[in-house]
Amino acid sequence: MHTVDFSSNHSWSIGTSPDFSGWLEEFASLMSLRKGAGTGRIAIAARANGGKKSNGWNGFEGTSGHFAWNPETGEIRCEIPLDAMEEWTTRVGTYKALLVAMASMLPTGTLFLHAATLVKDNQAVLLAASSGGGKSTQSRRFPAPWWAPGDEWCIVIPDDRGGYRVQVLPTWSKVTPGVPAAWDTQRSYPLRAICALKQDTVDLVEPLAPPGAAVCLSDASRQVLRYVLSSVDDAFRTWFFRRSFEAACTLAQRIPVFLLRASLEGKPWDVLEEALRRP
Repeated sequence: MHTVDFSSNHSWSIGTSPDFSGWLEEFASLMSLRKGAGTGRIAIAARANGGKKSNGWNGFEGTSGHFAWNPETGEIRCEIPLDAMEEWTTRVGTYKALLVAMASMLPTGTLFLHAATLVKDNQAVLLAASSGGGKSTQSRRFPAPWWAPGDEWCIVIPDDRGGYRVQVLPTWSKVTPGVPAAWDTQRSYPLRAICALKQDTVDLVEPLAPPGAAVCLSDASRQVLRYVLSSVDDAFRTWFFRRSFEAACTLAQRIPVFLLRASLEGKPWDVLEEALRRP
């Protein structure tokens, strides 16, 4: 049995029917999951015809399967069509849908962000941007001791001290059949700051006030959600967006958020480090 850990308060043992045992081993390798038991349980099985969520369960029905969780027990059920495992692109989509099932974390203030994760001195700075916005390019340009454990998705989770920790998710576009790949998704980093990235001809950092910062963070969250919520019912999507916006507003009050104007020839890390040194 493998376990996915998103903070000490959010961990699930993952179990599958025999049909999906190969999928689980592949998923565990990609996500660097540990063996052992978690406080909750994710049960993945072949989709039953006409299966619907039971009373007391929350979730959604989508083209990738049926996903629901029980708020009282922490158990998550995923019913996935067997033929969804036949096409590689569909399998990658299933990884995303599985993460949506972890929406039980949203009421605690967790936020999914479309952002590169940069780490220095064991603290994370996020570069949030839309697809093609330069986050991958810029994260590769930052010199040591900066390094980027992820350049696409991350999860921002409140800690028990009023701050946040960041965990990266795989760069899905780089997941290809037959090519070994693994991301250390179970390691977390204290969140130091977030930057809304804008490509420019100069390098400049501008602090954002909480209202503007919340809008930027909400937009970065929607960049993730538009990929994974395209086939869910309207009620679930509305609930997900509302909870995510509430989490973005709280995060913007607690963590510095900047607009980072970054060029391709300059040294945006210099202006960023100067901004981080300010009280």
